[in-house]
Amino acid sequence: NYAVIRNRSAIFPQNGDSPSAYTDWGIGWVIENCLVHDNSNAGIRTAHGCKYRNNLIYNNGDMGIGGTALAPLIEGNEIYGNNNAYNNNVGFDASAIKLALCTGAKVIGNQIHDNNGCGIWFDVGCSNFRAEDNICYNNAVGVFSEISSQGQIIGNTCWANGTVSAGSIFTGGGNIVVSASMDIEVAYNDVGRYGTSAAYNGIVCLFQNRVMELSTRTVTDGVFNGTTTFTSATALSDSSDEGDYLTGNAG
Repeated sequence: NYAVIRNRSAIFPQNGDSPSAYTDWGIGWVIENCLVHDNSNAGIRTAHGCKYRNNLIYNNGDMGIGGTALAPLIEGNEIYGNNNAYNNNVGFDASAIKLALCTGAKVIGNQIHDNNGCGIWFDVGCSNFRAEDNICYNNAVGVFSEISSQGQIIGNTCWANGTVSAGSIFTGGGNIVVSASMDIEVAYNDVGRYGTSAAYNGIVCLFQNRVMELSTRTVTDGVFNGTTTFTSATALSDSSDEGDYLTGNAG
């Protein structure tokens, strides 16, 4: 089950039939130094214990990397331009990286930009994850934790995220967004040094009443410190299903 794929160019034409260049068949695979582009769905589908390092992943139909796995490592990749051709639903799965039901995922030192969707998205039951030292700009959201728990979002540099209109509707248009999650630490991030304005929130904390929510109205244990600061932070209340949220611009 173990394999190393290195220095390859992987393309499946965007005909709707070939979902991904590398799929979730392998366990413990290493995919590194590859060009992964112009696939009709995801460039790479994650699998248990796999390592995805130093790849250039771009122009895929829906997302760059996505899937469900135990302890994947996504490190040192540049991921851009995904979902630009197909224009799939940003609120559903369009993204640079989207992981769901993952335990122990590490997303470290990637450059993620200009995707028509979220940058790094931990969704539905992700736990014990870590997003660290990533650079995220010009995405719907920089780093997004949704319906997940026990995660760390540390030392990332995020600016000008929220530029995709659906992102602002779905998530509040933030550089870092924590939604319906619990025990999430957000620390030592730089949000907005390079151009955040009133249009792009630094950190958004959404308290949503979600059917699949892990714990009712969570995120009370979130930690916001380090170089992350707020100016003119405002707590807003909404009677719709979006619930309450706290938002602030980076200073």
